[in-house]
Amino acid sequence: MFAWSETARPMSWLRVVALAGILGGMTIGVTFFAGTSPAHAQGIESDLQAFDDLTRLPEIFDVMRLEGLENDRSLGEELFGNPEDPTWLRALDKVYSTDRMTKIYADEMRVLLAADPLLVADVSVFLGSELGKSITGLELEARRTALDPMAMGAAREVYAEILRQDKDRTALIERLVDAADLVDSNVSTALNANVAFARAMAAAGNFGGARDEEALLADVWAREPDIRAAVVDYIYPLMALAYSPLSNDELTAYVNFFESDAGQRYNTVLIRAFEPVMIDLSQQLGAEAGRLMSGQVL
Repeated sequence: MFAWSETARPMSWLRVVALAGILGGMTIGVTFFAGTSPAHAQGIESDLQAFDDLTRLPEIFDVMRLEGLENDRSLGEELFGNPEDPTWLRALDKVYSTDRMTKIYADEMRVLLAADPLLVADVSVFLGSELGKSITGLELEARRTALDPMAMGAAREVYAEILRQDKDRTALIERLVDAADLVDSNVSTALNANVAFARAMAAAGNFGGARDEEALLADVWAREPDIRAAVVDYIYPLMALAYSPLSNDELTAYVNFFESDAGQRYNTVLIRAFEPVMIDLSQQLGAEAGRLMSGQVL
């Protein structure tokens, strides 16, 4: 979507956090924290499993892997002149490990759920309903569909038509974007990820002298308007695509959930739990890029 440089991740990476509503938790073994009884720890594991059931998290990470493999394939051409470079494709396969993503997420989510033991019960009222389950499925399918550029082009046309013809629907989508903090949270995560990518690539490739930290941060922050535009261009059409089968009354119920106390707590926890996953992906990808670029030079 944007030209790649030594201080920027490709903006297509934003797609992994586009819809907060489909993010959830997953259990990875049993972790006991200092000062936490085995019974309490087991309760947290039960909450994680409930999030897994509510949000179909394993499927989300499968989609995130597909998004990463597809969207970052173009870096092979930017870095090595070949989008099908086998070395780069092997690196992508290693970076987008669902096992590592789920472990990082689950470790963070355990801490967050321990701090809000009523969260799962509170959000289950909506997310466990037939409508909530249906919306989770619609969001997952939209993410899969959005891997096709032609489908996203069609989604943009659908959203443009909504803007022209349906003020009520437009208002509902805008309320949901605001309630789930989809624009600002994506922009913030993308900026942090760009910085993490650039630092990791410089360190792995021994390019540290090329740009100092101040220049790196300035370059990334200068891209904020383009990042924000990319977020908006992706999120609104994706939501129009995902929720097209819903009536306005059904979409209103979803918006009301996200605007509620339970929905706001849920959204905050999800953003915090996924942040380290996104940063890790950027660091891993930057390190692979730096290592391979350095190896080519040598």
